[in-house]
Amino acid sequence: MAAFSEEGLDNPSLDAICARAGYTRGAFYVHFKDREELIQAVSERFLGKLLEGVRHYDESPAAMFNLVGRLMDAAASQENVPLHQFLHAAGRSEVLQERYLSALRTASDHICDAAQLSQARASMRGDLDPTQLTWLLLALTTGVQALREVGAPVDARRVGDLLSYLLQRP
Repeated sequence: MAAFSEEGLDNPSLDAICARAGYTRGAFYVHFKDREELIQAVSERFLGKLLEGVRHYDESPAAMFNLVGRLMDAAASQENVPLHQFLHAAGRSEVLQERYLSALRTASDHICDAAQLSQARASMRGDLDPTQLTWLLLALTTGVQALREVGAPVDARRVGDLLSYLLQRP
C-alpha cells in the first residue's frame, strides 16, 4: 500500500513491491494471480477508506455536518492511493469500474440517510433534494482530493466548513 500511495498504481515494479513487503515473487503468486489482482485488492482498501467516513452511524442533529467533516478529512489524507492513479486503473478495468460505482452507491445511501435525518431534525435546510446533495458532496470530495494532488491551494477542512455553513437552515 505504501508503494502504491507514494508512486501510484502503475509505477512500482512487482520486484520493488515484493522487496518492500519482504516477500519473494513466488510468495506474491501464492496470494495473487497477477498484478491486476493485486491492484484490485489495493483498490478494495482504497474504496474501503472512502466508505469508512460515511458508514459511521450518527443520529445527532449535526449528522450531516459531521459527515461533511469526515469526508473532507478523507479528501485531505495523504495515505490514499492517488485518485488519478485509481481512476486510470478503473478506466482499464470493468471490474474496478463496477466496484467503484458500487462503493459510490453505498456511500450515497449513507450520505442521503444523514441528509434526511438532519432535515427531519431541522438542523439542515429542508429545501434541498437529499439525493442530489449526496452526489454533489461525493463530487466535491473527489474534486478536493484531485485538486490537492496537483498542488492547488485548497484547504479541505475550510471547504467542508463552507459547505456546512451553506447547508444550515437560514
